[in-house]
Amino acid sequence: ALNDVIASEGTAVHRNPKVSSEPGDNDEFSYLIFSGYRQSLKSLNSVETKNLPQKPSSPEDPIMRFHLQDTITFSGQQAYNAGDHLYLKFTATPQISENGNTGPGQFPAGTSGTVHFYIHNADGSQYFIPDNQGVLKAVNSKTEAVSYRWISGGDNMELPLSSKGTMDTLLDLASVRTAVKNSTAEDSSFVVTAYMEVDFSKLSEKAFEETIPASENLGADRYVRLHYQAQLSTQKESLNYSSAKVVKDDNAKYYRSVKYEAVLSMDAATIDQLGINPLQLVEDYQETIVGRNASRIDLTAALNLANLQNIESVLQSTESITFTLSLQRKDDDYTKNVNDADKYIAFKWPDEELQTWTWTIPREKYYKDGKIVTNDIFDGTQFTFPITAYVFTDQKDFANYKMKLTVSFGENSSVSVTDTDANVIYTYACIKPSFYELQ
Repeated sequence: ALNDVIASEGTAVHRNPKVSSEPGDNDEFSYLIFSGYRQSLKSLNSVETKNLPQKPSSPEDPIMRFHLQDTITFSGQQAYNAGDHLYLKFTATPQISENGNTGPGQFPAGTSGTVHFYIHNADGSQYFIPDNQGVLKAVNSKTEAVSYRWISGGDNMELPLSSKGTMDTLLDLASVRTAVKNSTAEDSSFVVTAYMEVDFSKLSEKAFEETIPASENLGADRYVRLHYQAQLSTQKESLNYSSAKVVKDDNAKYYRSVKYEAVLSMDAATIDQLGINPLQLVEDYQETIVGRNASRIDLTAALNLANLQNIESVLQSTESITFTLSLQRKDDDYTKNVNDADKYIAFKWPDEELQTWTWTIPREKYYKDGKIVTNDIFDGTQFTFPITAYVFTDQKDFANYKMKLTVSFGENSSVSVTDTDANVIYTYACIKPSFYELQ
């Protein structure tokens, strides 16, 4: 990306004497407008990340790092005097892309960061740092020119080349221009590099999620990246609105790595219900079901949909949600369903009089007339409901058993469900306690 800056002063040029002498025409009083300063702006992030621009972000790793470099070239034929100042400012704006559509974002108020500036000649043999008077002087080793912290007011990241990050402490690049200017007519150049860090750790979880899009596909569908602008001006007062600028989109794409899936879980109310001894039943847990003695286990199941995309359309297009329980035994490493499982255990669901292995919620129970229906078991993002398990105590197959819960959204549903924790293990054992008195 290239652009020019008009010189603050020109050089008188002798024109053809036959041209008009009207003011504004090419006459003896015209000035040569020279080629100005040319900028080449590039992001170094593709180099730093070894050409892997996508980077997941999370509240545990809330720092984004960007490297930006501006090469400023000027003509060797141009003469400069003490009044030819040169000031620089970088601006970074978040650009949020979602499924091919890109729009401007912002750094929420409270976003902070640090910028480090380095200034050097074309071959990197000399670096420039400010002296006690703020004049940039050459040194022979890589040295930081200036750095400062910035805090967003809820807009772009404004980064002037300045000792304190303010417009009244701008550094004048005129001395760098003088130091690198060729003695011949060839063009000369110098380089300004900014190492920027953006820290989101002080933001609320909501603000962080609004700033960094969530992506399930490694940032291919949704991401944020920075749009840069580098402005030059020969006057401090005009730097903020100078039209002498170049722009560049960063290569690095940042996103939150998430899975758009429902999460299914099941837990027991109390741990002492999970050790079942038919010789020592706890009275409160003992119930009779279809003529059989049983020990009771109280369970709570939950299906969390908060992390689904477009939850309303998912619920609208789902005819019903079916929950199913199964029973496995440890001697099969919990890999096979127990045959004739009805002989071992029975389940009771909400609003169900009969003890069944499945329970179905029709769509009208959670989505009706174009709206999500909230009720005793559904709050709009999570189904939470009780399940009662009755372990029959007249059996002789002692072992550890796993009660596993699964869920189905129907044949045509694209919803994926994590259910690795949707199980509870209980022990059915015959233990006869013995007591001994001291002799």
